[in-house]
Amino acid sequence: MATLLQHVKPWMQHSITESEARMAQMMDQKAHAVHKSLDAFDLIVLERPPAPTIDMTTFQQELASLCADVVAFLAPHRLSQSAPMTSDDKVVMIALFGDAMPLLDSSHTFGKCHRSDRTSDDVEAPRLRKKERQQLEEDTRVSLLDKEMRQQWAREISVGPFGSVSTIEGTVIVNWSATDGVPSVDRACSEKPDPPTS
Repeated sequence: MATLLQHVKPWMQHSITESEARMAQMMDQKAHAVHKSLDAFDLIVLERPPAPTIDMTTFQQELASLCADVVAFLAPHRLSQSAPMTSDDKVVMIALFGDAMPLLDSSHTFGKCHRSDRTSDDVEAPRLRKKERQQLEEDTRVSLLDKEMRQQWAREISVGPFGSVSTIEGTVIVNWSATDGVPSVDRACSEKPDPPTS
């Protein structure tokens, strides 16, 4: 057994030293690769132009401006004051002149009645009137919806979104129903009112 150990021991020591040498070589290669990558990264970073410094007050002003834009974007849509004037002008013009306004003809075609042109004008005129009427109705509908939304928003601001108002004795409670928009008046400390009948 001692002879066997004498033969195996040098072989094991030689194997261990070879293994350590391979490990050291692999570690050197990996360290070299890492250093090479770091050097390349340093070159890339050094080649970049320096980042501009950010002034905090400018940044805060831009952030506040952005917040204001977002709030304005999320606010309920309101028509500008010029839009109702435009629709009012249309209403006045249609009421005054209606369909009685003759179409303008050019001087060289005045008095000439080509069948194809007359047919085209006869078909186009009612279509144009219908389109104008539909646009007027749409403008009126949008204006009314906008007015209702502003009124509802004003009610919610003054009463609250759920119609609950804290009161003291003898104060009138106005409760705006969320489903039908009809106010119900109740004196504080009075009995519960009868439910509305539909």
